Amino acid sequence: MVDPDAPLYLRCTAPRGRPRTPYATLIPISMRCNLSCAWCYLPDRGKECEPSLEAILQTVADCGTRFTAFAGGEPTLREDLPELIREVKRRFPEKIPTVATNGLKLADPAYLAELQAAGLECCVFSLNGFRPSTHVHFNGRDISREKAAALANLKRAGMPTVLSMTMAKGLNDDEFPAVFDYAVRNLDFVRQVRLRNVSEVGTHVKHPHLYLTDMIRLVAAGAGLSLEEACLVNESAARHLKTGNHFIVSVFTALEQRAKRQAW
Repeated sequence: MVDPDAPLYLRCTAPRGRPRTPYATLIPISMRCNLSCAWCYLPDRGKECEPSLEAILQTVADCGTRFTAFAGGEPTLREDLPELIREVKRRFPEKIPTVATNGLKLADPAYLAELQAAGLECCVFSLNGFRPSTHVHFNGRDISREKAAALANLKRAGMPTVLSMTMAKGLNDDEFPAVFDYAVRNLDFVRQVRLRNVSEVGTHVKHPHLYLTDMIRLVAAGAGLSLEEACLVNESAARHLKTGNHFIVSVFTALEQRAKRQAW
């Protein structure tokens, strides 16, 4: 089963067979992690297997994307992460160093300042919700205080941030409106909200599936849009992106179009 709502799914995905254009390169720089998440895509996390700094820089040189995102595991567990970011900016000034992180170490403002001074330009921050129970379900313990402190530090530093929310049906799908509201109230540093569902990879455990069209409906409801409005501003279906199954909706574009229709 790809999706139970075929018409909506086909409407909101790019046509099959179209060429794909790389957007960013995601480079795992560590298999270690400071969490034990229930739905981790790395079943062998914690393994002491890290590429050398030069090997990572060679990967950066070989990729043709502007965004270079360091991930893991948890990338902030590498002690040489500031040096790595600094070298990317020195050798490839056109690149945008990014870190995809659970944010725990960013609760320390001094550490974030060190990364920013090295040249970090963007942060993809995992935020599955705000309830303590949500963190317990996903991460194995309540990390709400660390998350709140990290977000406050990112805001204070003016670090462009993408909130990355993994949703599981019946566990935290009802938290999207709160995450969306937080993003709207913090546009001075939040740039996007990225949604993902739980996939059958890594340490996946059987759980009711949340499909793409389910998430589209959640976004529309949480943002106060109709499904029609959400589909009209889907950049994939509108052929603005040369991707496959990739749904991008601009809430502000939808609200702008609504205002124009009301003016007419």
